[in-house]
Amino acid sequence: MKGIVSVIDLDENVEVAPKFIREDGSFDFSLINKRNYLLIIQGDEFFRIEEIFFMDGDKEINKIAEPIESKIAFTSLEFENGKADILESMHADLGKLGDFLLDHPQLKLKISGHTDSAGKEETNLRLSQARADAIKKYLVTNFKVAADRVTSIGYGSAKPIVQEVTDDHKQLNRRVEFEIYK
Repeated sequence: MKGIVSVIDLDENVEVAPKFIREDGSFDFSLINKRNYLLIIQGDEFFRIEEIFFMDGDKEINKIAEPIESKIAFTSLEFENGKADILESMHADLGKLGDFLLDHPQLKLKISGHTDSAGKEETNLRLSQARADAIKKYLVTNFKVAADRVTSIGYGSAKPIVQEVTDDHKQLNRRVEFEIYK
């Protein structure tokens, strides 16, 4: 994957000259020892990677980039039953999404909320919309993403991905999907 690597010297507040990622995915920098640094790896095909580290002799950092697909689902985005509150466990994945939108201002995001078929359809529709809206609000508030770049739609149980036979099937249908587009 193509991308750019930046290293920021946190002790001096200066950026070391950014470099392109090599074809084999590697990169290297000559850094001053005994300093704190921030490593930032970003590209159009994967989520931004950030890591703070202290330089103490030779250092090798290995990271695996998560590829971006046009439709994305995160396993950490599970809401409490009947609620639309953003939980602490969601912050890491929502942070990846927020950073990606900041890195790619030309792209837009569609958030689709879905429920299982349990309960009244009208209630499920309202709940799925509230959950999609809560994620949109989180991205707009915490990452200053322009609200007109993010659309949130609740579908209730109208678009299941599996037929609900077991509780596991119901859990699969309770989801939030993200679609990135231009």
